[in-house]
Amino acid sequence: MSKYNVVRNTKYDYTGQSYSSIYPNLHRYPATMIPQIGIDILKEFNISSGSMLDPYCGSGTSFICGLECGIKKMSGFDINPLAVLIAKAKFTKINIKEIENEYQKLRNNVFDIMKNEKILKKIIIPKITNIYFWFSETVVKNLSVIKYCIDELENEKIKNMFLVPFSETVRECSYTRNNEFKLYRMKPEEIHNFNPDVLSFYFKKLNDAIQCYKLYYSPKLLNDTSVKIHSKPFQKDKNGYDLVLTSPPYGDSRTTVAYGQFSTLSNEWLGINNARKIDSM
Repeated sequence: MSKYNVVRNTKYDYTGQSYSSIYPNLHRYPATMIPQIGIDILKEFNISSGSMLDPYCGSGTSFICGLECGIKKMSGFDINPLAVLIAKAKFTKINIKEIENEYQKLRNNVFDIMKNEKILKKIIIPKITNIYFWFSETVVKNLSVIKYCIDELENEKIKNMFLVPFSETVRECSYTRNNEFKLYRMKPEEIHNFNPDVLSFYFKKLNDAIQCYKLYYSPKLLNDTSVKIHSKPFQKDKNGYDLVLTSPPYGDSRTTVAYGQFSTLSNEWLGINNARKIDSM
């Protein structure tokens, strides 16, 4: 039987580095490939053009790698609507001035409604499984107002951008244990002392997301850049692709990464009907 020597290539260790070492992320997501890996692989093979596919694109790390290396045409697929939302927000070109104007309008609308009892009573609370198991009544009211105001936006691209920090707010202001990806409730004594300022948290997250998009993503999205992201399993394109760059999903939540559990509350607040079936899918 032949023996092989194993040689460790320390170039791919990335010790001390993280996702945000080169690109701050708009939203946490489980088991993301750090962009440094894909960038170095593309450079090692001297790839800087052609059409690229990621059939399990998640929140879009592969597209960062493509943009950094000059690739202009990219496509991705994922069955988790939250992942697709995050990726679309990152890689859709939007006018920064329009985003900033809509930010101010949204902020004004939210605080105006919070002071108007008549409108507050008309706002419908979304159908969330065991909603008061995961959220306090105050948090539910505030989240419902924010979601109502976001839904009123006419520009779908800006709406997607504003929904990303809303998703983060949903998770951070819930009774979930936020230091892990699986869906576990806080201990009773932690819940007793938990009183998040939903509105302040959301608008800080939104402002951070806008600045991140403005500084890191928007400048890379040139007029001839095309990043198409689909919320469904991979489907072949008649024209094919020149390369595939992907980090495949790591199994289901029973054994490895809980993509669905991590996304469940966000997806339900976003109106996704099969939010609790993502892992089994």
